[in-house]
Amino acid sequence: MVDWHDPLAILAVFVPIIGGIIAGWYYINKIIQDKKDRKPKFEQFKRKKDTVGGWYIYVGAPSKPVRRCSATFKGQKLQLRSKKAYDETIPSGGGCNFDMPSDVSNDDDGFVIIRDGKKKLEKERFNKMITEGL
Repeated sequence: MVDWHDPLAILAVFVPIIGGIIAGWYYINKIIQDKKDRKPKFEQFKRKKDTVGGWYIYVGAPSKPVRRCSATFKGQKLQLRSKKAYDETIPSGGGCNFDMPSDVSNDDDGFVIIRDGKKKLEKERFNKMITEGL
């Protein structure tokens, strides 16, 4: 039985409880941070316009290699500009371009999603992306 008038008894009860809460919070925060650190970070993820007015997406300089980099826009797979394929391996520091559909406008608010296989790496609305070359 705990004597609730004894300060040491109160500390003996509550210190382990508070310590357990702090340790649990730290552990959960560490798991979330580790999960974030596993995703490659792209230094460059932007939209560009070519000389004939067509839009394309540039994904570049990942902090880690991306084995099967692919892009979708409104559920539609985007084709690579460099070849007739939909995914490519990007080495650390490398990059690639994906063609946007021809009917895309500057104000289109659909999501551009970049994946490595099935894992989602980036997601941003087309009209909110950093624009280069305009």
